[in-house]
Amino acid sequence: MSPKIKKNLENSIENKKETFVDYDNESEKQLLREQKTFHWIKITATIIFSILLIVIFGIYTLHFLIPEEKRWLSMEDLERIKSIAVAVASGVFSSITTSYFFNNRNRK
Repeated sequence: MSPKIKKNLENSIENKKETFVDYDNESEKQLLREQKTFHWIKITATIIFSILLIVIFGIYTLHFLIPEEKRWLSMEDLERIKSIAVAVASGVFSSITTSYFFNNRNRK
């Protein structure tokens, strides 16, 4: 093989490697964008469910603090609210706990 052809072939291979690295880098950027988006979705969902939990707890507490003739919920409704509050609280707690442990594990 002549030196000129060999040099052109090597340059061609180098250009393909650089192009491949660019694609790989672009896929890494895309993956990073997806991870950031998913991270913010989790944070937003955690905030929304935390606010929902606070509102549910406030209604539940308010219902017991106001006089009996002004109460609008039956005991069955209160039990449903309580079960929803427990489900939301456990979801928020597990989400925060999982995020905390996964973030700490990745930092080590």
